[in-house]
Amino acid sequence: MPIPKEISPGLPQTEIRERVKGRERFATVETHLPGVLLRTEPYMEVDILKKTIGKLYNLARAYAERKFRINELGDQQKEADSEIKGLAQNHEGLRGIQSEKDNFVLSVFPREIVTFDDQLLEKSLGIAYSSVVHRHLVISIAVPAGFQTEKGPVQEKLLHQVLTQALLDLGLRKVDLKKIMETRVQQRVDEETLEEMIKGGKVKLLEGTKKTDTTWAIRVEPLKKSPKN
Repeated sequence: MPIPKEISPGLPQTEIRERVKGRERFATVETHLPGVLLRTEPYMEVDILKKTIGKLYNLARAYAERKFRINELGDQQKEADSEIKGLAQNHEGLRGIQSEKDNFVLSVFPREIVTFDDQLLEKSLGIAYSSVVHRHLVISIAVPAGFQTEKGPVQEKLLHQVLTQALLDLGLRKVDLKKIMETRVQQRVDEETLEEMIKGGKVKLLEGTKKTDTTWAIRVEPLKKSPKN
């Protein structure tokens, strides 16, 4: 059966490539557009209207142009980010700039990140450790839908009903728990209470217990927001 003229003819696939790393196989097929090739599944003839190819080409070209531009702007933004932060760090008290004409305000400011050495903190606080440090055991459970157990497949509704019970009650084997569970301890230090205890002379932190790092951040927003319709 002849292919209608408005259908792009299934011309011989000019090239078949295989990307071993990504295991991606595709063929390139000539179109009615000069220098434009379709990518298809190998050895498959795709019936597609010429106008559809044209639409795909226009959309893809615009998409690629924006993507390349975004990548280029991203690189430029990284360079400017470093320079702006450097200017603020080298000029004490400088915290940004704003422009009414260009309708923007840029703020650059330091942020302190405090970390504690848990072992040194525990030695420093002694029996007061539990009143300052709050530890939470966080358990992530990933059970595939329909996971087979001794009591049958695990359903989402059933799983929600038994979250407060031990997983073994569901019929899961101990060997399976290691595969589907992730356990970690989340720690939060009550810095306000800790500072009060230090100022009151109740505790003294050992050297190296508390570490403070300063990072810089940039925030940009319109100086005047457009009125809502």
